[in-house]
Amino acid sequence: MNENQIVTREDFARLVLDLRAELAEVPEACRRQFFAVPRQAVPDSWEAYPWAKDYAGTDEVTELTGLSRNSVRLFDSQARVAREKGDVTRHVLGGGTDIPRRLMPPSTGKGKNREWMLGELALWMAIRDDRKAVNQPPELDPALITRVREIHARDGEITFQGLMAELGVSRYVVAELVAATGLKSSASSARAVTDSRLLSVVREAVRRHGPGVTAAVVTEMVQAAGLHAARHRIGPTLIQARAEHVRAAMEPSSGTHGAELESMRADGLVYGSQIAAACGCEPGAVTHAVERRQLTPVKWEPFSGDQRPLFDPARLAVRRDGQKGPVDADSPLAAKMD
Repeated sequence: MNENQIVTREDFARLVLDLRAELAEVPEACRRQFFAVPRQAVPDSWEAYPWAKDYAGTDEVTELTGLSRNSVRLFDSQARVAREKGDVTRHVLGGGTDIPRRLMPPSTGKGKNREWMLGELALWMAIRDDRKAVNQPPELDPALITRVREIHARDGEITFQGLMAELGVSRYVVAELVAATGLKSSASSARAVTDSRLLSVVREAVRRHGPGVTAAVVTEMVQAAGLHAARHRIGPTLIQARAEHVRAAMEPSSGTHGAELESMRADGLVYGSQIAAACGCEPGAVTHAVERRQLTPVKWEPFSGDQRPLFDPARLAVRRDGQKGPVDADSPLAAKMD
């Protein structure tokens, strides 16, 4: 993994959740392409996490996944043996009822030099207990299929969220139930928000709540507008809106807000507090970015017996992974600002 790029367990967990949401939305044909060997398509969720295509060793993998070293070694051994046999889709565990489990991606390298691509690991964590990944769908309860038809007759429509709440089952089971009934959910098709409309809602969220607004709040605003957008679409759109906000913050403003990065100095530099305001984060996030060498001061000036950093706003970027802290525009973590 890039030594300047720190991926936390929370970062990794967010990618896993985004992948689960994306897998629930994509057509079956696209889903199969994700798991083909060699892969025929990549998940959109990877684009919001530039480190998804980086590789990590055993220590990092145990930290990010929560697996023990022994489990990582065992799963990797199983994956390598299966890959040699051409079996890359499943492993059957004994102990009563056999349970199909998707194999962990086999590592590259040998011994202490074994590494795994982080995006591959996240995809595995998102799908490892999903029987659909091994082409063995679960048996559906006929009573649940009947209930779906009854709900449709009662309400005149069905939605995934409504069925999940009323039946107490996962989104995946709901998808199987809807397919079994031959009915069509009205949520994703009739109310799906267009890219331009979604960007408009997210811009309003940033304007109303500031650039630090969370994806959860944006999702609530989308739903409040009677629209639908998959989780993996909201993240990149929020990053785009934040980038627009930061660019605008560099321009002069006649109002009391919106010019957080307008320099009052002859050299055009700005302080960390200004960057924090423009990015919607705490000043400590700017300090941490400097400490991690993700954000580079242009120079330092004396201040209260110490020194404080000064930054060039033109070299500033928002993060591609959805976190609010700032980074250098040429950082691997940076989103495109144009």
